[in-house]
Amino acid sequence: MAKGRSKLNSSYSQLYSSHSKPANKKPIFHYIILILIISTLIISIFTLVNVYQLRNFLVPKTINANDFFTKLAVHDETKKYSGVTPLNIVQINSNNIANLQTQIQGLDISYIGSFLIQYSDAIVIYDYNNDKINGIIPLQQQPQTKTQVIPS
Repeated sequence: MAKGRSKLNSSYSQLYSSHSKPANKKPIFHYIILILIISTLIISIFTLVNVYQLRNFLVPKTINANDFFTKLAVHDETKKYSGVTPLNIVQINSNNIANLQTQIQGLDISYIGSFLIQYSDAIVIYDYNNDKINGIIPLQQQPQTKTQVIPS
C-alpha cells in the first residue's frame, strides 16, 4: 500500500508541476506592475502641478507696503500725496469690478489688477505691476454721484 501512495503522490506532483508558473513569476505580471507604478507616478506629478497652480491662483501675492508707496510717490501726478496716508486702498478684481463700474464711469476689465487709492481730494488708479498711473478721479464734497475716470 505504501507503494500505491507514493505513486499517487508522484502523479499528483507531476500533474501540478506540469502547469505553468504562478502569476507573480510571469514576465507579463512584472510589466503590468511596472506600467501601474509609472502611471501612478505620472498622475501624482500631474496632481502636484495642478495643486501648485491652484494655490498660486487662490493665494494672492503680497505686496510690500513701503515698496508700493515708494513707487507711487515717484510719479509726478502723485508726488503731492507723498507721506499722506490714504483713506482706502482697493485692488480691482473680478469680484468687485461690477460694483466699482456703477460708481466710476469708464472703468472696464482692463483695470483688473490695478489699485484704487483714495485720498481726501482724489482717487488714484494705480497699476502696481506696470508702475503706471491709469487715472486720477478728483473728489468733490457733493453728494455721491457717478464719477468719470480722467486719464493722466
